[in-house]
Amino acid sequence: MKKLLISLLILFCVTQTAHAINNAQQELSQMDKIKITWIIKNIEKTANKREIDKFKTYYSKDFKNWDNFGHSEYFSMLEETFNSYSSIKYNIDVKDIQKTKNGLVEVHLEDKTTAIVKEPKENFSNGHLRGMSEYYLYFKKDPLYGWQVIKDKVVNETTFLTYGEATNSFIELNAPESIKPDEEYTIGLTVQPLSKVFVIAALGNEKIVNPPEGSQPIFRKLPPDGILERIVRSNKIGKHEYAMASIGFTRANVADDFSSVSFRMSGLAFVLKRINMNMLAENEVK
Repeated sequence: MKKLLISLLILFCVTQTAHAINNAQQELSQMDKIKITWIIKNIEKTANKREIDKFKTYYSKDFKNWDNFGHSEYFSMLEETFNSYSSIKYNIDVKDIQKTKNGLVEVHLEDKTTAIVKEPKENFSNGHLRGMSEYYLYFKKDPLYGWQVIKDKVVNETTFLTYGEATNSFIELNAPESIKPDEEYTIGLTVQPLSKVFVIAALGNEKIVNPPEGSQPIFRKLPPDGILERIVRSNKIGKHEYAMASIGFTRANVADDFSSVSFRMSGLAFVLKRINMNMLAENEVK
């Protein structure tokens, strides 16, 4: 009996030691956390300076993003964004850093984006871009280059581009966070202008591909409660997609002698909200 107890005690100690070693291997060292945090800050810094070549150095050549774009295509699209919005600024907040079971490092991030759009639109001199997103970056340690981003995963993402009266008006676009292929869902828009204006809007959806496919919007007048809804069907091929809203604000100008009424565009807004396809993506981290 004593020999049996000793054997069980040895087995218990060996098992606990193995678990301790395994846990230690799964834990990320403080030095690696500091290095990865430094990389995130430099990603933010190079993005804000639009230094695309420096930005690329933090990403592996094998990088594939959540929408299945590879390294070359992803950075080509990012460069187009930098060229289109020269004043774009990113504010990246690190929420958590953990090591995954397969040896990658998962960094949970929230991002706020702003820009002044100086390209004239209709009668407006400047537009205002703002975006909010929550996502994960996954780092892999390269023997030569150290920690690099190998993939990402976008949880949610909403972008507003507004002009004129639309900039300070309350605008909210609602849609499911995830859907299945070829599934009906509802897009809802709420608009509350600061003053009494005539508001029209078009709602739709579009899969995330490059180049964008584009679609012809069909505008409808917003009801008195400012809420407009449309039922759409998701794409059949399993691509993530955007729910979209195009909104126009129109103000009536009455002549002093009341002999005529003219209308002018007083505001514009474009809203995109990401909808993830509820299926196992090719680059999802297991």
